[in-house]
Amino acid sequence: MQLDGLAVPADVSGMVSRRRGAAFAVALLALAAPARAQDAGDIANGARDSLRVAWADLAARCVTPVASPYVTPVRRSGCQVASVTPLGSGDGRDWHVVRYLRELIVQDTAWADTLPLDELLLAGHAPGAPDAEVVLRWTSDRRELFLDTIVAVPMAQGMLMELTLCLNGTGGCAQDYFRLVAGRWRGVTQAYSRDLRGRLPADHSLHQGRRLDLVALTGVWPVAGPDDPNCCPSFEIAFRVRLDGDTLRLVEAGPMRRVSER
Repeated sequence: MQLDGLAVPADVSGMVSRRRGAAFAVALLALAAPARAQDAGDIANGARDSLRVAWADLAARCVTPVASPYVTPVRRSGCQVASVTPLGSGDGRDWHVVRYLRELIVQDTAWADTLPLDELLLAGHAPGAPDAEVVLRWTSDRRELFLDTIVAVPMAQGMLMELTLCLNGTGGCAQDYFRLVAGRWRGVTQAYSRDLRGRLPADHSLHQGRRLDLVALTGVWPVAGPDDPNCCPSFEIAFRVRLDGDTLRLVEAGPMRRVSER
């Protein structure tokens, strides 16, 4: 696992209608690959896949090095701990999500001198241990993409975690999934979205606003018809998925129905 970098779901453009897809893609491409942090050492260059810190420090101060998503050098920065949220227990550790709010002052950026960054850390802590281990980090520019929520549920195949990312000002969100296996978090492929698209008429598309119940693994996905305004899809399709190793696969899907027929 590489700690640094913007974790963008591979299927993110499929969360919006085709009419908005181009604008969504442009916004994501505007977020350049993260520059190497000046003082990050092995953590930033991916040589290590975790960071061990004192458990008491995790909620008291920002423990990770500064990581800017732009190549412009950081002149100075500030950071505050916004929240620490328990996710649950798995593989002998309690898992927590830590949210940092960073402000980076940089030279001659394209938009402004101050960059407001969201940062989420996923950390595991064994009960009674003096240290915690940060195993994943996500960073984004809040003006474009913000890291919304992380939730997790226990499953027979390992704890399943959902990360939601949203485009600022558009209402468009996407989800990325991870599975805890033998103490390591592995990315989960969302194969069911491709299969759902294959069940739609050619002039219909999956829209933003998909809802998935992590416990029941059932959901509803809005569907836009050819004459629908961008804000308001007229249809939806219900579906059920299963976790097959590191893949979420479609089990069944109901017929597409009009939203007014709920």
